Amino acid sequence: MMHGKSRILLVVLACVGILAGSSCGKDDITELSYDYISGSLRFSLPDYVSPNTEYTAVPAGVYRSDGGDFGYYWVLSTSGSVRDTTKWEGDGPTVSGAYSFRSPSSLETFTLSGTVYAYNHVGSTFTKTMTVVDPSLEGSLKGRDFGPDAQTYTDDRDARVYRYRRIASLDWMLQNLAYTGAGVTMANCEVMNDPYGRYYTWDEAKTVCPAGWRLPSGADWDTLAASLNAQAGGTYKGIAGELMSNATFNGSRMWDYWPAVKITNETHFCAVPTGYAIVDGNGQGTFFGNLEYAAFWTSDSYNDEQGVYRYIFASRPDVMVGNGHKDSFAASVRCVRDAE
Repeated sequence: MMHGKSRILLVVLACVGILAGSSCGKDDITELSYDYISGSLRFSLPDYVSPNTEYTAVPAGVYRSDGGDFGYYWVLSTSGSVRDTTKWEGDGPTVSGAYSFRSPSSLETFTLSGTVYAYNHVGSTFTKTMTVVDPSLEGSLKGRDFGPDAQTYTDDRDARVYRYRRIASLDWMLQNLAYTGAGVTMANCEVMNDPYGRYYTWDEAKTVCPAGWRLPSGADWDTLAASLNAQAGGTYKGIAGELMSNATFNGSRMWDYWPAVKITNETHFCAVPTGYAIVDGNGQGTFFGNLEYAAFWTSDSYNDEQGVYRYIFASRPDVMVGNGHKDSFAASVRCVRDAE
């Protein structure tokens, strides 16, 4: 961002010399001066929003070095775009220039752009992209295919309902755990809690499954792999497609197509690529691998600092094994129990 004054020379087109076919003289040049509004415009809004819900953008980060007023111009670009202007910063001590809007009812990705402006000043623009999410079953996340024999379990802690089925000798939950007593949500947006499930550190994952259920051990994963004729231990060769679901999110395919991977979801495990997170000391997550990875904690410990997780990568037909820091790496949780 530039500060101070930028000189712009404008030729006065009305000078008699042009009309007479002669060039304009030095005295016919008018010099105008423009100041820059200092700083960079910013406002904070969630990446994922609920349908038909009111949100407010509160602009910040800009000022005039001369202490003067400025205003904001807003463009909400949805299936029905809206353009509006908020009050000037200087209209009163309580005026913030904030802009309130209602998110679309349809499941779409849209933007809000704000521009700061003032007479004889050059401003700046900031744009935020948001996605409307329906968190209900078969809302934004569709087509997981739990299978005809899937049963339901209701978590007494929050009344959430999970689909599960028997795979080999275990009952496996077919949805990522979404218990809000721990963990973080995708992009720290609560509307993503149910469709994606939460991301838990290993320390949290050890304790979040409902009563009667547990975090699966490496041996539990070996049992699942053996039912698909994969060798126990390290990488499970060639079985990822049997665990992956050809689900869509807001109408777009989640797992990208790769010729090496044939997605059948034969087990109805319904793995979707929700990625993983790194959680900071304030409990906020930074998210990676969305639409590329599905990562699930095991109860196994690699060493005092790292736990063991199983993961699927979009372009690989295998289920691989990795290690993550127990109190900062956050992955999905699938709970299991001995089959009833």
